Amino acid sequence: MSTRQHAKENSRIQDFLKQKLNLTKHPKENNMTYKSHWWRAMSMSIALFIHAWVPSLFPTYASDKMNHK
Repeated sequence: MSTRQHAKENSRIQDFLKQKLNLTKHPKENNMTYKSHWWRAMSMSIALFIHAWVPSLFPTYASDKMNHK
C-alpha cells in the first residue's frame, strides 16, 4: 500500500471514529446535557446489575425511567 493510500485510509478511519465517538450528539438529540445523560444511564445500569442478581429488586426501575424521561 502506498503512502497516499495509507493517508486516505487513515483519514477514512478518523472520520468514522469522529462520527461514532461524538459524545454529545445523542444527549443533544434527547434534550439532555452530557452530565444528566451520564447520570441517568449509570443509575439505570446499576439498578439493572442489581436486578440481574436479585430479580425481586428494582423490577421496573429502568423501564419506568425510560418511559418518564
